[in-house]
Amino acid sequence: MAFNINDTVNYSFGDSEKTGKIVEISSDMDSYEDMELKDGVPLYWSKKMKKFTPVKPKNMDTVFLTVLSGKGCSEHFDYITLDELNV
Repeated sequence: MAFNINDTVNYSFGDSEKTGKIVEISSDMDSYEDMELKDGVPLYWSKKMKKFTPVKPKNMDTVFLTVLSGKGCSEHFDYITLDELNV
């Protein structure tokens, strides 16, 4: 499924199913400082190639999404991996 920043998604968080809006994509890797999400593909800015490039499969486990869920006073952020999305 193709999803981007600001899309609403369903995801598993702990033992519950939740719905929220993707607000950011990040990575634990220092070389993946500037990231984008395009049609479900995490991209990072490659200084060598001077363009956004797909994250290497071996590094996909370092990528996570920041998802805003809840409404009003109960709004909060969840940090999930791509595997936790229910697509």
